[in-house]
Amino acid sequence: MKIIYGSLLTVCLLLACLPIASMTEMPPLQTPTVSTATSLPIETETTTSNALATVTQRNTVFPNGDMLWIRRYHFLSDSNAPYTAVISIPGTTLETHYRQQDGTFITQAGVTTLPKEVIFLKTETHEMVIGPAAVYQKPTQKGVLTACPNEETPIVITKGAQEFFITFTFPQNSKRIGEVWGVQSAHTLYNTSAATDALFKVNNFVDNMRLSYDGYLYQTLDGYVPGGRNVYFLHPEAYAGGGFVRQCTCPAVSHIAYYIMKRGVENQNQLGFWETAPRSQWLKSDFGIGAGFYDTRFNNGFGISLLGAYKAYGDPAFLESCLRYAAYYVNHINTKSYGTGQGILVSDYSQVSPHKKTHVSLNHHLNGMNFLLQLYSATGDIQYKLLAERMLRGVAETKWLLPSGNLRYAQYYTGSYNKHMVDYPYLTYNDIIIAQQLCASLGIDDTCLQPLQESKLAWMRKFKVTGYIGYES
Repeated sequence: MKIIYGSLLTVCLLLACLPIASMTEMPPLQTPTVSTATSLPIETETTTSNALATVTQRNTVFPNGDMLWIRRYHFLSDSNAPYTAVISIPGTTLETHYRQQDGTFITQAGVTTLPKEVIFLKTETHEMVIGPAAVYQKPTQKGVLTACPNEETPIVITKGAQEFFITFTFPQNSKRIGEVWGVQSAHTLYNTSAATDALFKVNNFVDNMRLSYDGYLYQTLDGYVPGGRNVYFLHPEAYAGGGFVRQCTCPAVSHIAYYIMKRGVENQNQLGFWETAPRSQWLKSDFGIGAGFYDTRFNNGFGISLLGAYKAYGDPAFLESCLRYAAYYVNHINTKSYGTGQGILVSDYSQVSPHKKTHVSLNHHLNGMNFLLQLYSATGDIQYKLLAERMLRGVAETKWLLPSGNLRYAQYYTGSYNKHMVDYPYLTYNDIIIAQQLCASLGIDDTCLQPLQESKLAWMRKFKVTGYIGYES
């Protein structure tokens, strides 16, 4: 599959393991070779420049020859003429599949007008998934990107003699960067099943989340600074990575999951955790916690996903990253917890710099306990089981039931910024169910969770909450 890039001056680059042809203006980026000596993907990164832009490309080549590639364009000059890039997919017949505005998916034959969405392409010989051309302001803070949606345009497909050309454009603006990614294969890459469509409907990589060169971006949450609907941050939990690992419906889903999880490993800081780059006004106001803070919910969620990724891919980097994080979390438990008697409750947030100890929310606490139990199951290291049992005892020794039947959101909150700390509709319930399943498999007495589970379930049914584990419409 061929790439052509530049404004009016163009050069050609073939991706994957196809022959390379180029003009003298810019040398082709090197393409990695698939090794038969390993079952793990091979990743390489290369950078080239021309008069218009510096282009960095990361290739992840899988053992069967499939490749996920992603490019970042740093524009070097300003022009009213757009910067264009063209990729080609061999074939004489084309089928496209994509999400429509109403959320449903459609499959069409031949060249067609396409929306700004992830597009699935299929010819008689090749398949490709290609993301939309993304435009961001030149970054000023690590881990944060501000999108420019009004400057982003859908891809355009035209038919050649023996191939189809896919054109995307960026503004030629030195204050912007552009990104585009794709997954390509000479084999079956995706299917148009309801399960695959459902995954990409939720994880659309266009609206509140994006796939970026640096990893998984998520729209900033309420109260984050910087913030706004167009501001994205490298989310510590990288939701789509773990979700795709757990619900892998086709090779494209598997490849995207691997890429997201691998970038997560790279983004782990030297202390062993994943920072939330923006500042939370709430945490700053109540606890003196600034940007780059530690969120137990996000981090333990990614730790669980790393265990799943290690099981799915066998890449030791995932387990090593998970164990580095576990060491950090164990230290957090030992230094940032509240004693309840024989048990402990673990605070939700922290930071390297001095700050007030934060509250303990039930969902954060149970999710952390669940991480430790899964880590114990995977490694057999008894310290994780013992800590989890102390956390479970902390739940048993604390009052969580409210007169309404709902659960108390948190204990030990003495701040004033967040005046309405109400438990999530079903998130904590799901944590309870997972905890019960893990405890049952490990022979741990979890009697204290039963009244919480029953009360929350009755409350959810009363208020017609949907989406929880075990819900039937």
